[in-house]
Amino acid sequence: MQEEKKKSRKEGDKARLAAAAARLGVLQRRLKDEKIPVIITFDGFDAAGKGLQISRLIQALDPRGFDVYTGDRDGEEEAMHPFLWRFAIRCPEKGRIAIFDTSWNRRI
Repeated sequence: MQEEKKKSRKEGDKARLAAAAARLGVLQRRLKDEKIPVIITFDGFDAAGKGLQISRLIQALDPRGFDVYTGDRDGEEEAMHPFLWRFAIRCPEKGRIAIFDTSWNRRI
């Protein structure tokens, strides 16, 4: 009896995830048509699973419509500019999505 409930819950979860992924694809096409830029940031402790969640998110997206940026350490060029410059130069064009693994909230 308990196993049946677990199986039905897992199947329900899979169905909801599939529906959410389809909806996400529709939303991406809509923002492209309406030329709306979107920024998505993931922030949290190191090894908290941000990369895994980003991987799950982008599976439902058209790869031609987004860019993923990691929270790399300051490079030589970035060290010569204010901290927020690295995010400002990566703002998405109209109709595209920019996904940041770590955001500007860490330093502010």
